[in-house]
Amino acid sequence: MTPRSRTAVAEWTHSATPLASWYTESLGDAIGDRLFMFDNSGTPSLELLRFRPEFGGASGFEDALRERVGALQGFDHPAFSQVRAVERLDSGDLVLVSTVTPGKRASEIFRSGPGRPGVHPAFAAWFIRESVSAIAALQQQAGDIAHAALTPDRVILAPSGRLVVVEHVLGAALDRLRLTVRGLQDLGLAVPGDANTPARLDQQADVIQLAFIALSLLLGRRITPSEYPWRIGTLLDEFAGANHGSPPALISAMLLLPNSGHA
Repeated sequence: MTPRSRTAVAEWTHSATPLASWYTESLGDAIGDRLFMFDNSGTPSLELLRFRPEFGGASGFEDALRERVGALQGFDHPAFSQVRAVERLDSGDLVLVSTVTPGKRASEIFRSGPGRPGVHPAFAAWFIRESVSAIAALQQQAGDIAHAALTPDRVILAPSGRLVVVEHVLGAALDRLRLTVRGLQDLGLAVPGDANTPARLDQQADVIQLAFIALSLLLGRRITPSEYPWRIGTLLDEFAGANHGSPPALISAMLLLPNSGHA
């Protein structure tokens, strides 16, 4: 990151003193890579999601992102990270700037490798309850607002015991890309529809993506979006068969995954 970019960060944090800053790389994905920025301003540390050039330079992507950030400017909820700005670095890369949320990403649960047992059903029930409540609050802001990019990388388990969703302003920008269902699956996102049809990044997509995360946690491995919907029935049967002691209400809830053939 160049000195000029550091000056820009000083403006985002309203720092009036000379800024000494440093950054470390964080977990990236197919949409972009992430950087943690720390400085001596005494303000909260920042996380930068640096979009891949083909996204950041796509027609309408930046405008849609800025519009969604503006639309949610007054949305203050403890289950969501604080979005600070949309900026361009000296390199020309587009970045989404958010306050760092301490904790572990849900994806870290899968890092122990194959064969890891799924999480305890009580944890899964807590995850479903907290995440559904959070996303419902987001969707209530307007009928066309959805996260649309929910993955285990965008859900953080905070030290306080809270669940925090990050990068919740991506939906409109991703929708502007006009990708097919297969195109979004290649980005790691589960969406309804046939592979070669235009994707629907609506509130239903949030429900499907949350269910994907929950089922992945229960099975102890990350389910790929290409497994939706054709393998969902098999995966649900695997979960139900391996968890005879699970609360019936939890199994019933998982069997309601949209278009699974079990509803």
